[in-house]
Amino acid sequence: MSVDEQLLAAQNAKDQPNQESSSSERAGALREQQGGAGNQEGETGDLRSQVMASRKNRAVEAAKKKKEERKSISFRYSQILKENIFNLVTSFGTSYFYIVYHWFQSKLGNKRKYVKLGSEWMDNPAITEKQRDEIGSNFAPWENCCFVSAAFGCLVSVLLATLPLVLIGYFIAHPLQAAWENLSLVWNIIKSIFSS
Repeated sequence: MSVDEQLLAAQNAKDQPNQESSSSERAGALREQQGGAGNQEGETGDLRSQVMASRKNRAVEAAKKKKEERKSISFRYSQILKENIFNLVTSFGTSYFYIVYHWFQSKLGNKRKYVKLGSEWMDNPAITEKQRDEIGSNFAPWENCCFVSAAFGCLVSVLLATLPLVLIGYFIAHPLQAAWENLSLVWNIIKSIFSS
């Protein structure tokens, strides 16, 4: 039904005496009819609108496919990450700072360059990002567990390293009280040795 026919039908309905609806109700009904007619025309549509819709669908599908088939550009950064993991012990834990930096970049920064932990082991410039992430998902839970364990170990080692400094600072700040506490501690140790 064309728009002209709908307008004529609406006008004829207005002229009939038995219909007592307000003008706003009639306008709403006309809008509903026009909306329905527009949807029907859009579904069947003319050739131009069908061609445009098909081009748009093909462009969306091509963009999805292109994104899935993008080659990995993170190979260099994955190699640096692997070297830092291998040198973690020999560098006395200082390479752990790069691992943390890489982890933050993979979460917040450039996700194409900095891969998730676990994906760096099979990263290769010849594979796509999707393949790299699928392979890396097998290693991700284990490497994330090691990452959290290393973070906890670093925290404990920093606390243990600062403990002597805190004790020295306490001895300097309160020399008499520290000396008295140490003497009483030594006396209790001697007393426990000889009493047993």
